[in-house]
Amino acid sequence: MAEESDKLTAALEPEHSERVQWIIGEFKVDILTVICWRLARPWSLPWRKVNDSFFLFPLKGQIKVSSEGKVHTAERGEFIMLRDNVEHMVELGDGCDSVEMIAIHCHITNVWRVPLLDFFAEAMGRLRGGDAVLDELCSLVTVFNTGDQSGQIWGAAFLKTLLVNEVLNGARLHPREEELDHRISKSLLKIRDFYSQDISVESLASENKLSLVQFRKLFRLHVGVGPKKYLIQYRLNAAKKLLQESDLSLKEISGMVGFQSVQYFHAVFRANFRCTPNEFRYNSKQI
Repeated sequence: MAEESDKLTAALEPEHSERVQWIIGEFKVDILTVICWRLARPWSLPWRKVNDSFFLFPLKGQIKVSSEGKVHTAERGEFIMLRDNVEHMVELGDGCDSVEMIAIHCHITNVWRVPLLDFFAEAMGRLRGGDAVLDELCSLVTVFNTGDQSGQIWGAAFLKTLLVNEVLNGARLHPREEELDHRISKSLLKIRDFYSQDISVESLASENKLSLVQFRKLFRLHVGVGPKKYLIQYRLNAAKKLLQESDLSLKEISGMVGFQSVQYFHAVFRANFRCTPNEFRYNSKQI
């Protein structure tokens, strides 16, 4: 079995292997909408900016997107992807009277909230898999809009596969600034995914084969604050969201975000935000 794994790894060029692992391991996909549009001339979407990544997949007809001084035209089997906060205009292709397309709005970011599409040099892509991929997209529209979490999981896997295929087929990427030590990146990812569990600074240091002093120094160097403060702040931000969006009790919330007692949660919250959790909840619902 190990021999087979080695063969699979060797099948990728080292640069491709590293980029695939980077996309799959360091970025999280949060899909906002998946919608199928049927449009007829003289429809157009005027110049605008959106603060999320934006994918367009034509099913019938041709779509034209103007952005960053370039005009991109896509038809069935192609797609256009626009990175966050880029001004763009969308209209029907020249000589095209109607179009059917699927649009996906999403966030694809790393722990620093850097969008993955910022690294892709081109806005155009090509679907690999022909009609089968388009059939999958159409099914995704239905599943995602049922509101079931499976649509989110499926959509995230679809987009990551889409972008990995672009990389494997020679998509040009902007160089990455390797400013973040991989051990700190690993710890930030663990905090993001497991903050509600019993994570200690000691365990993070041990996993990275660093002494507690070394780990704290390296973490502060890259993040700007110590690991304990960062973890507490991450849990508090998750608690703030639950206070705003749910009617859960303070005991329930404190346990869900990783605090060992409601008394400690109350004290830390007040020390950081100069109000109690209940005061924050009340004030946020008055806005």
